[in-house]
Amino acid sequence: MWGHDFRPEYTQLKIFRKSLPNIPFIALTATADKSARIDIEEQLGLINPKLFISSFDRKNLSIDVRGQVPKRKKLQEIKRFVEQKKNESGIIYCLSRKNTEEVAEFLKEYGNSVAFYHAGMSSEERESVQTKFIYDDIKIIIATIAFGMGIDKSNIRWVIHYNLPKNLEGYYQEIGRAGRDGLPSETRLYYNMRDFVLYNQFADDGANSKMQKEKLRRMLQFAEAKSCRRKILLSYFGEHLIENCGNCDVCDIPPIDFEGTLLAQKALSGIARMKEMEGITMLINVLRGSNNAEVIAGGYNQLKTYGVGKNISFFDWRDYIIQLANQGLIEIMYSESSALKISPIGWKVLKGEQSVKLTRPINPEMKKKKESIDRKTISEEDVNADLFTQLKKLRSSISREENVPAYIVFSDKSLKAMASQLPITEKQFLSIHGVGMNKMEKYGEKFIEVIKQFKNEINH
Repeated sequence: MWGHDFRPEYTQLKIFRKSLPNIPFIALTATADKSARIDIEEQLGLINPKLFISSFDRKNLSIDVRGQVPKRKKLQEIKRFVEQKKNESGIIYCLSRKNTEEVAEFLKEYGNSVAFYHAGMSSEERESVQTKFIYDDIKIIIATIAFGMGIDKSNIRWVIHYNLPKNLEGYYQEIGRAGRDGLPSETRLYYNMRDFVLYNQFADDGANSKMQKEKLRRMLQFAEAKSCRRKILLSYFGEHLIENCGNCDVCDIPPIDFEGTLLAQKALSGIARMKEMEGITMLINVLRGSNNAEVIAGGYNQLKTYGVGKNISFFDWRDYIIQLANQGLIEIMYSESSALKISPIGWKVLKGEQSVKLTRPINPEMKKKKESIDRKTISEEDVNADLFTQLKKLRSSISREENVPAYIVFSDKSLKAMASQLPITEKQFLSIHGVGMNKMEKYGEKFIEVIKQFKNEINH
């Protein structure tokens, strides 16, 4: 519901609106599903308003989701990702203030231009960090969701979620801060069940607890899905893609189905023999024949299912069990320390009355590093890196002189077009993306001069 948790003052706008009965009103929001749109109409007292909904599809954003990655490995993956994006602006969103500081400290150790941002800082500190990021003095911001609401920085090239977001609206808004110049940009989401449990506990203390939990479940379903992610995301906002997007991790490596009934029966048998009292980790330890002290203490090493799945890795077992939960064979009872319960369908599978299809887990390390063709063409073939660097330096000096963010002078997309097309006349320069007569008159001469010098150097 709109305005109840985030900015409750919004719910009072109806009173203000009623005080001006003959004045037309327009309400604008970045992301709202159908139920939120209805709620906004009611909260503002709008009567038969005209509704305009633009497309939610941001084709230039690639979507990559990685589940159950241990903390140390996650940090290493992020470090490698950042190293490949030197001099590019990016945001990493974290669940807690402590996380933002830890991740920032970790990346700083490797010489990255990074700062953290959260609500525990003074307004002066937050403003300083935000300004440095806008002016490209800091390349990477590690932030809680408090960051980015008022920022229209067009050259953010990537966004990483360090934890599971609490709903799809927030996730969509946050990844939408990347690639506003239309150039290909990357998004990556990490999640684990601990994030889900924590958010579930937070929801217990908040308003609209039931709805918050439902939206959280939808977020988890998106993260664990084995089908085109853009299709799921857009359908949530009432928009439908016919074809798969071809620009998400699932489309990159489509999952392979296999007959999973026997594997499912092993897991279900383990749950039944532990009297439906244990969670995922204990079940996997029993199936893999672990000598864990808790397994021995519970007497679970005496069960018939002990060790029946020792040839399958811990993380593959976790993936299969989540798939069983998604298919409705298992329920995760979060109110009972996340104990696993077998559903009526699950009992049918266990008794051999129904079969199950599962998909092979995808190892993130094996994912092909797919770059969009556009990006590859621009960055590797057409754009001269040396000229692009020179143009960025000129842009930076102008932005400092005029006290405006660099992207206000020209976006990265415009500079890449210049470094590709090498315009040296006014007519050529005006044909560049993002160049109008006003910018031509203000900056054209300086940028054309740099391009001319560059062409002279390569011709001699």
